[in-house]
Amino acid sequence: MSSVQPNEKVLRTAGRERRRAFVEAATRLFLEKGFHAVSIDAIVKAAGGSKASLYSYFGNKEALFGAVVEERARHFLETVTTGTAAAKSPEIALREMGRRFISLATRPDALALYRVVIAEAPRLPELAKMFFDSGPARTQRALADYLRHQHEAGVMHIPDPAASAEHLLGLLMGLFHLRAVLNLDTGDAETHVDGAVTAFLAACGRPAAASGGSRGIRN
Repeated sequence: MSSVQPNEKVLRTAGRERRRAFVEAATRLFLEKGFHAVSIDAIVKAAGGSKASLYSYFGNKEALFGAVVEERARHFLETVTTGTAAAKSPEIALREMGRRFISLATRPDALALYRVVIAEAPRLPELAKMFFDSGPARTQRALADYLRHQHEAGVMHIPDPAASAEHLLGLLMGLFHLRAVLNLDTGDAETHVDGAVTAFLAACGRPAAASGGSRGIRN
């Protein structure tokens, strides 16, 4: 039986909802106007509540932006790495992962956040590092873990999973993502992903013709 009293549970739930409201309001404003142009007062006005409660949750605007980045990075990683069945061949698994990755990375909201981080990086390098650690670096680690299992199972030749994961992500992003950031025509995403995975497999070794299955990509 829980020792938490009903009114304590209500307060905790209300606190989580209030924190969520601040993060959601900050996300909308940061993506629309950029980090520097958004004030704490504007976030409080959009979310409701008070400046005192916002500061009690986050301390300052930089920490609030960090919460925005962390939340979006968590969702990104979960979406990219979920649904890669263990029985699928690496070729199929990597193509599916690549398509989810590119689809999410080139969404308008993802591109807006990327542009905000790039714009603020010279002035706020700690926020740029937080973005990198929460998003790209975590995605690389998850992909490297998957590739490591394929190497250990003898399905692929991946002696350096971390480097290979970085290479694959580079192939997937490349000029395709830069065109999206610059609001230029990117061409067909599936064709791009298929080409990137084909090039990667040619360099790292294709899956064995017969294998006992493979482990899925995990976050």
